[in-house]
Amino acid sequence: MLDRDRAQSAVIAVVLLIGIVAVASIGILLVGLEANQESEERAENERIKQVFLQLDSDVDSVARSESDERTVDMDLPSETDAAVREESAGRIWINRTNYTTGNEEVLADQAIGAVRYSRDDGTTFAYQAGGVWMEEGENTRMVSAPAFSYDVDKNGDSPTLTVPIVTTDGDTRLNGGDVRVKKQDTIAPLNDVTVVENDLVTLRVKSRWYIGWAEYFRQLTNDDAVTVDRDNQTATMQLMVPAVAPTVDAGVIAGAANSELDMQQSDNSVDSYNSSDKPYASHTASERDNGKVVVAGDVDMRQDAEIRGDLEVGGDVNFQSGSSAKVTGNLSHDTSTTFSSNDPKDGPPHVDGWVADNASVQSRTPVDGYIDLNVGRIRDNNNNASYSGILDDIESGSDDCDPCVLPTGSYYLTQIQLDDDDVLILDTTGGPIDLAVNRTIDIQGDDSRVQIVGNSRVNVFVNGLSAGSDPEFRLASGAKWRVDGDRAPQSWVYLNEDADAKLKQEAWFTGVLYGPGRPGDGGAGIDMNQDARVFGAILGDIDPLQQNTSIHYDRALRQAVPVTTNVAIPRLTFLHVAVHEVEVEDE
Repeated sequence: MLDRDRAQSAVIAVVLLIGIVAVASIGILLVGLEANQESEERAENERIKQVFLQLDSDVDSVARSESDERTVDMDLPSETDAAVREESAGRIWINRTNYTTGNEEVLADQAIGAVRYSRDDGTTFAYQAGGVWMEEGENTRMVSAPAFSYDVDKNGDSPTLTVPIVTTDGDTRLNGGDVRVKKQDTIAPLNDVTVVENDLVTLRVKSRWYIGWAEYFRQLTNDDAVTVDRDNQTATMQLMVPAVAPTVDAGVIAGAANSELDMQQSDNSVDSYNSSDKPYASHTASERDNGKVVVAGDVDMRQDAEIRGDLEVGGDVNFQSGSSAKVTGNLSHDTSTTFSSNDPKDGPPHVDGWVADNASVQSRTPVDGYIDLNVGRIRDNNNNASYSGILDDIESGSDDCDPCVLPTGSYYLTQIQLDDDDVLILDTTGGPIDLAVNRTIDIQGDDSRVQIVGNSRVNVFVNGLSAGSDPEFRLASGAKWRVDGDRAPQSWVYLNEDADAKLKQEAWFTGVLYGPGRPGDGGAGIDMNQDARVFGAILGDIDPLQQNTSIHYDRALRQAVPVTTNVAIPRLTFLHVAVHEVEVEDE
């Protein structure tokens, strides 16, 4: 009995072993078949992608030609009926909004359609408006980008947005094999608008592949400029570029390569202090070293002009022969710099520190668009209603500000005009203050002043509309713009690159006059008259400094952010929109 049981157990074991081996073999076979099938699917998708990339290339070539015609081999699998041309697969809108008026205008409203091919597993390839898109389930990605472009000339000027919109006509079904692509028409420009200065340009695309369009828009700009509406299947792009806004690391940051900083009068001086520690007056003489001047062009120093710190210059340097003009720190210059009169390469008498050809003057982005953006934002959403009477007094120059007080908030003003003895207090105790000034700022009279109190920041955006021959920012003789504790990082006045700022005799300004220009343009003109003083920094095209002018650089600015958003909208000069109509038909 025991032997028979053992024999049966052995048979069962063999059967089980055979079964296990069979199941394992089947499993291995199935895994192998699945892997092979996935490999074949990937290969087939890659082949279809190449078909659509070739279609994209040929359609683009035909669209940009005068009267071209090409044949494309649409070698598609026979698993589905055909590729489909859809006239209503998408739409593109291009709008512009005038910053000053807030008026919006539609520049383009165009159906873009698509040529689409879907596989049995739901994977879809599509050609639309010059791009190729791939859809897998809920995921859409861009395979080939449309030919939109944003360019500037070699000097960084004339920013131009080019938008070629390709539309397709012809057969609604493309059954595979040879497909004829033929030029029908080009409408260029799409409308009469080609110059769009002072406008925000917005592109919006409605498409089944809106996620892919959003991906493309982010490549053109950045995340902050792109929004997605999933319910309406739209992707929207505002033309935005990263702002080039390094920290303010010098008391004077001046001009373009073709400009000059003249320190030719007696007692022109640049030194420094640190308001994070104490006000300027509380610093000892030795604590006022470490100032800095950065000039993209030339520097001319005469008489007893003094920079108590470093000088970085991209052009030529001239020290007047026999003068006591001095740089107490180091002199960095470009390799092509030449020196006139006494050669400072030996150090004293004109340069106490070292002299080296290691200058690297950083460029900065003009803030015209940044000003426009914020003026429009504040115009549409502000705290004016709660302080209308005070704002009327500030705008009118009626001697009624004794004082006028504005607390934390955003305020839109036509202008700021303070007359004799007027005082405007900007109280940041509760948080920052933003002022949008559509025209100009004019602080008149010997005892008129703007006083910033509290610990938060004041941003002043000067639009300069209708300024005419008047400066966009002016402190009259004896007028003051001050911050408690001489804290320059709390006071920022933003100026367009073609603006003017004037500090008249004995005027004092605390903060940053921020008006940088482009490589070929020095930026906002800044004029300092006799005995004028700056506690902070000035950026722009600096007029010759007059007698006894002083710039006290606040080293606390090295920790301050010049532009308080991550992006700035550039001033777009030219917009070129064209529609290319192309016929796509089976041969």
